[in-house]
Amino acid sequence: MKFTAHDYFTASKQRTFDVDNFAVLNKSLIASAYLSGVAVECMLRGNILKYTKEFDEKHDLNGLLVKSKILDNLTPGNRQLLASYMNKLNRKWENNMRYHSVEHTKRMIAHELAGVNRKRVGSALINYYKEIIDTSKKILDMGNKHGVA
Repeated sequence: MKFTAHDYFTASKQRTFDVDNFAVLNKSLIASAYLSGVAVECMLRGNILKYTKEFDEKHDLNGLLVKSKILDNLTPGNRQLLASYMNKLNRKWENNMRYHSVEHTKRMIAHELAGVNRKRVGSALINYYKEIIDTSKKILDMGNKHGVA
């Protein structure tokens, strides 16, 4: 059974709801960060399906953003802002994040912070996930306001 644009938009809203509930319950930041990216991907795919039935199996958020035509509906300033949010998200979120353990992510962060005090890795881990969640919400807000009509 194929997904419709409505299916993707609904999934995007439901994943956002899930993320918000995880945050309120102070549950897994890994799951929240992963679902934040999935919500963005669903919103983009919903916009793509409004004008084509072509399905892109890749999880390249920047590529999906271009295909979604959302950028076409934005002023130059907002286009630049959304692109910067998406670049920020793409640096941290990846589809295989669902396989990450806390230890794996700590190793990634420690590698990025090479030479920095090891005590900072714990707070950097929380900031890493929160940045994904916050950036995803900004993208979703813009995408939902300026999606393909």
